[in-house]
Amino acid sequence: NLLGADLAAGGGTGSTDLFNGGKANVSGLELSAHHNLGDIVGWRASVPVRMSYSSTKAVFESSFESRFDPWGRVEKGDRLPYVAPHQLFTAVGVESGRLDVELSTVWISTMRTKAGNGIPQPSNRIDAHVVVDLAAEYALSDQVQLVASVRNLTDAVYMAARRPAGVRPGMPRTMLIGLSARF
Repeated sequence: NLLGADLAAGGGTGSTDLFNGGKANVSGLELSAHHNLGDIVGWRASVPVRMSYSSTKAVFESSFESRFDPWGRVEKGDRLPYVAPHQLFTAVGVESGRLDVELSTVWISTMRTKAGNGIPQPSNRIDAHVVVDLAAEYALSDQVQLVASVRNLTDAVYMAARRPAGVRPGMPRTMLIGLSARF
């Protein structure tokens, strides 16, 4: 059984109201692979390549009426909102001596923002989008590393959610710089 909660931390109004979603079935498949391309060609540097793909099917198994806006009037077999049916992650890096660099991408397919079936109306969906990140780490010593990353490297404009008060954009290009210490 599925239980929803209206929490500010989850994008809701913060009323803490609970909403019964009845029976639900969430199933899927995830595949992942990784390999060091540097080993294949005999390079001194490591060139790690990673990929993962997720396919998820999330459906309500009962019909009901809800005051919780993303659910509303639900028919058995309707898809759950905010569950992307497909996601793909890829990353390639270079690790050489004191410097590690990685470029990664995340693709998220179009997803519903309200329960239902078929192709959702534009006002009830978040379109597919790709976000590219770049991260680097330089070892200043065995215990201290300088770390930097650029999230959303291409400054892609995309929608992250439609709750609680309309369209919420994804994070714009953001640069982070810091030190990491290991004891």
